[in-house]
Amino acid sequence: MCGVLCEPRLYAMPNAAPTMSPHMLRVLPWLVAVAMFMEGLDISILNTTVPVTAHDLASTALSLKAVLATYTLALAISIPVYGWMADRYGTRRVFRVAVSLFTLGSLLCCISMNLPMLVASPFVQGVGGAMMVPVGRIALIRAYPRSQMLTMMN
Repeated sequence: MCGVLCEPRLYAMPNAAPTMSPHMLRVLPWLVAVAMFMEGLDISILNTTVPVTAHDLASTALSLKAVLATYTLALAISIPVYGWMADRYGTRRVFRVAVSLFTLGSLLCCISMNLPMLVASPFVQGVGGAMMVPVGRIALIRAYPRSQMLTMMN
């Protein structure tokens, strides 16, 4: 009885990229670009809406800096783990989880009724956003040959 540790699939690294349909190869760069755009746009939106949000929550604009710090902290903490997760659980699965977490965090931000909930929600959103960018790039690297890489990344 060797258990879970002896299963080779847990430690096997993918040797070759799985073949993708031509349709998926056309769509993949757009999916990654939209994910990167959403992640970059999110922090910009939050910065521009601080005065209005502070007024709506009956708090000061300075107290909303915790929301910005929470999102940035979640990004910084989470990014190093996701390359390993993509190798272990699969790029597609991890990317789906990333988009789901980011969407859930966005929804929680929208329905936040008070400052503590608004401070906690961007953490969920930041964890998802931190996954989307590196895992999306990994998906591109695995899907396209090196000769096309510069074209796909730009």
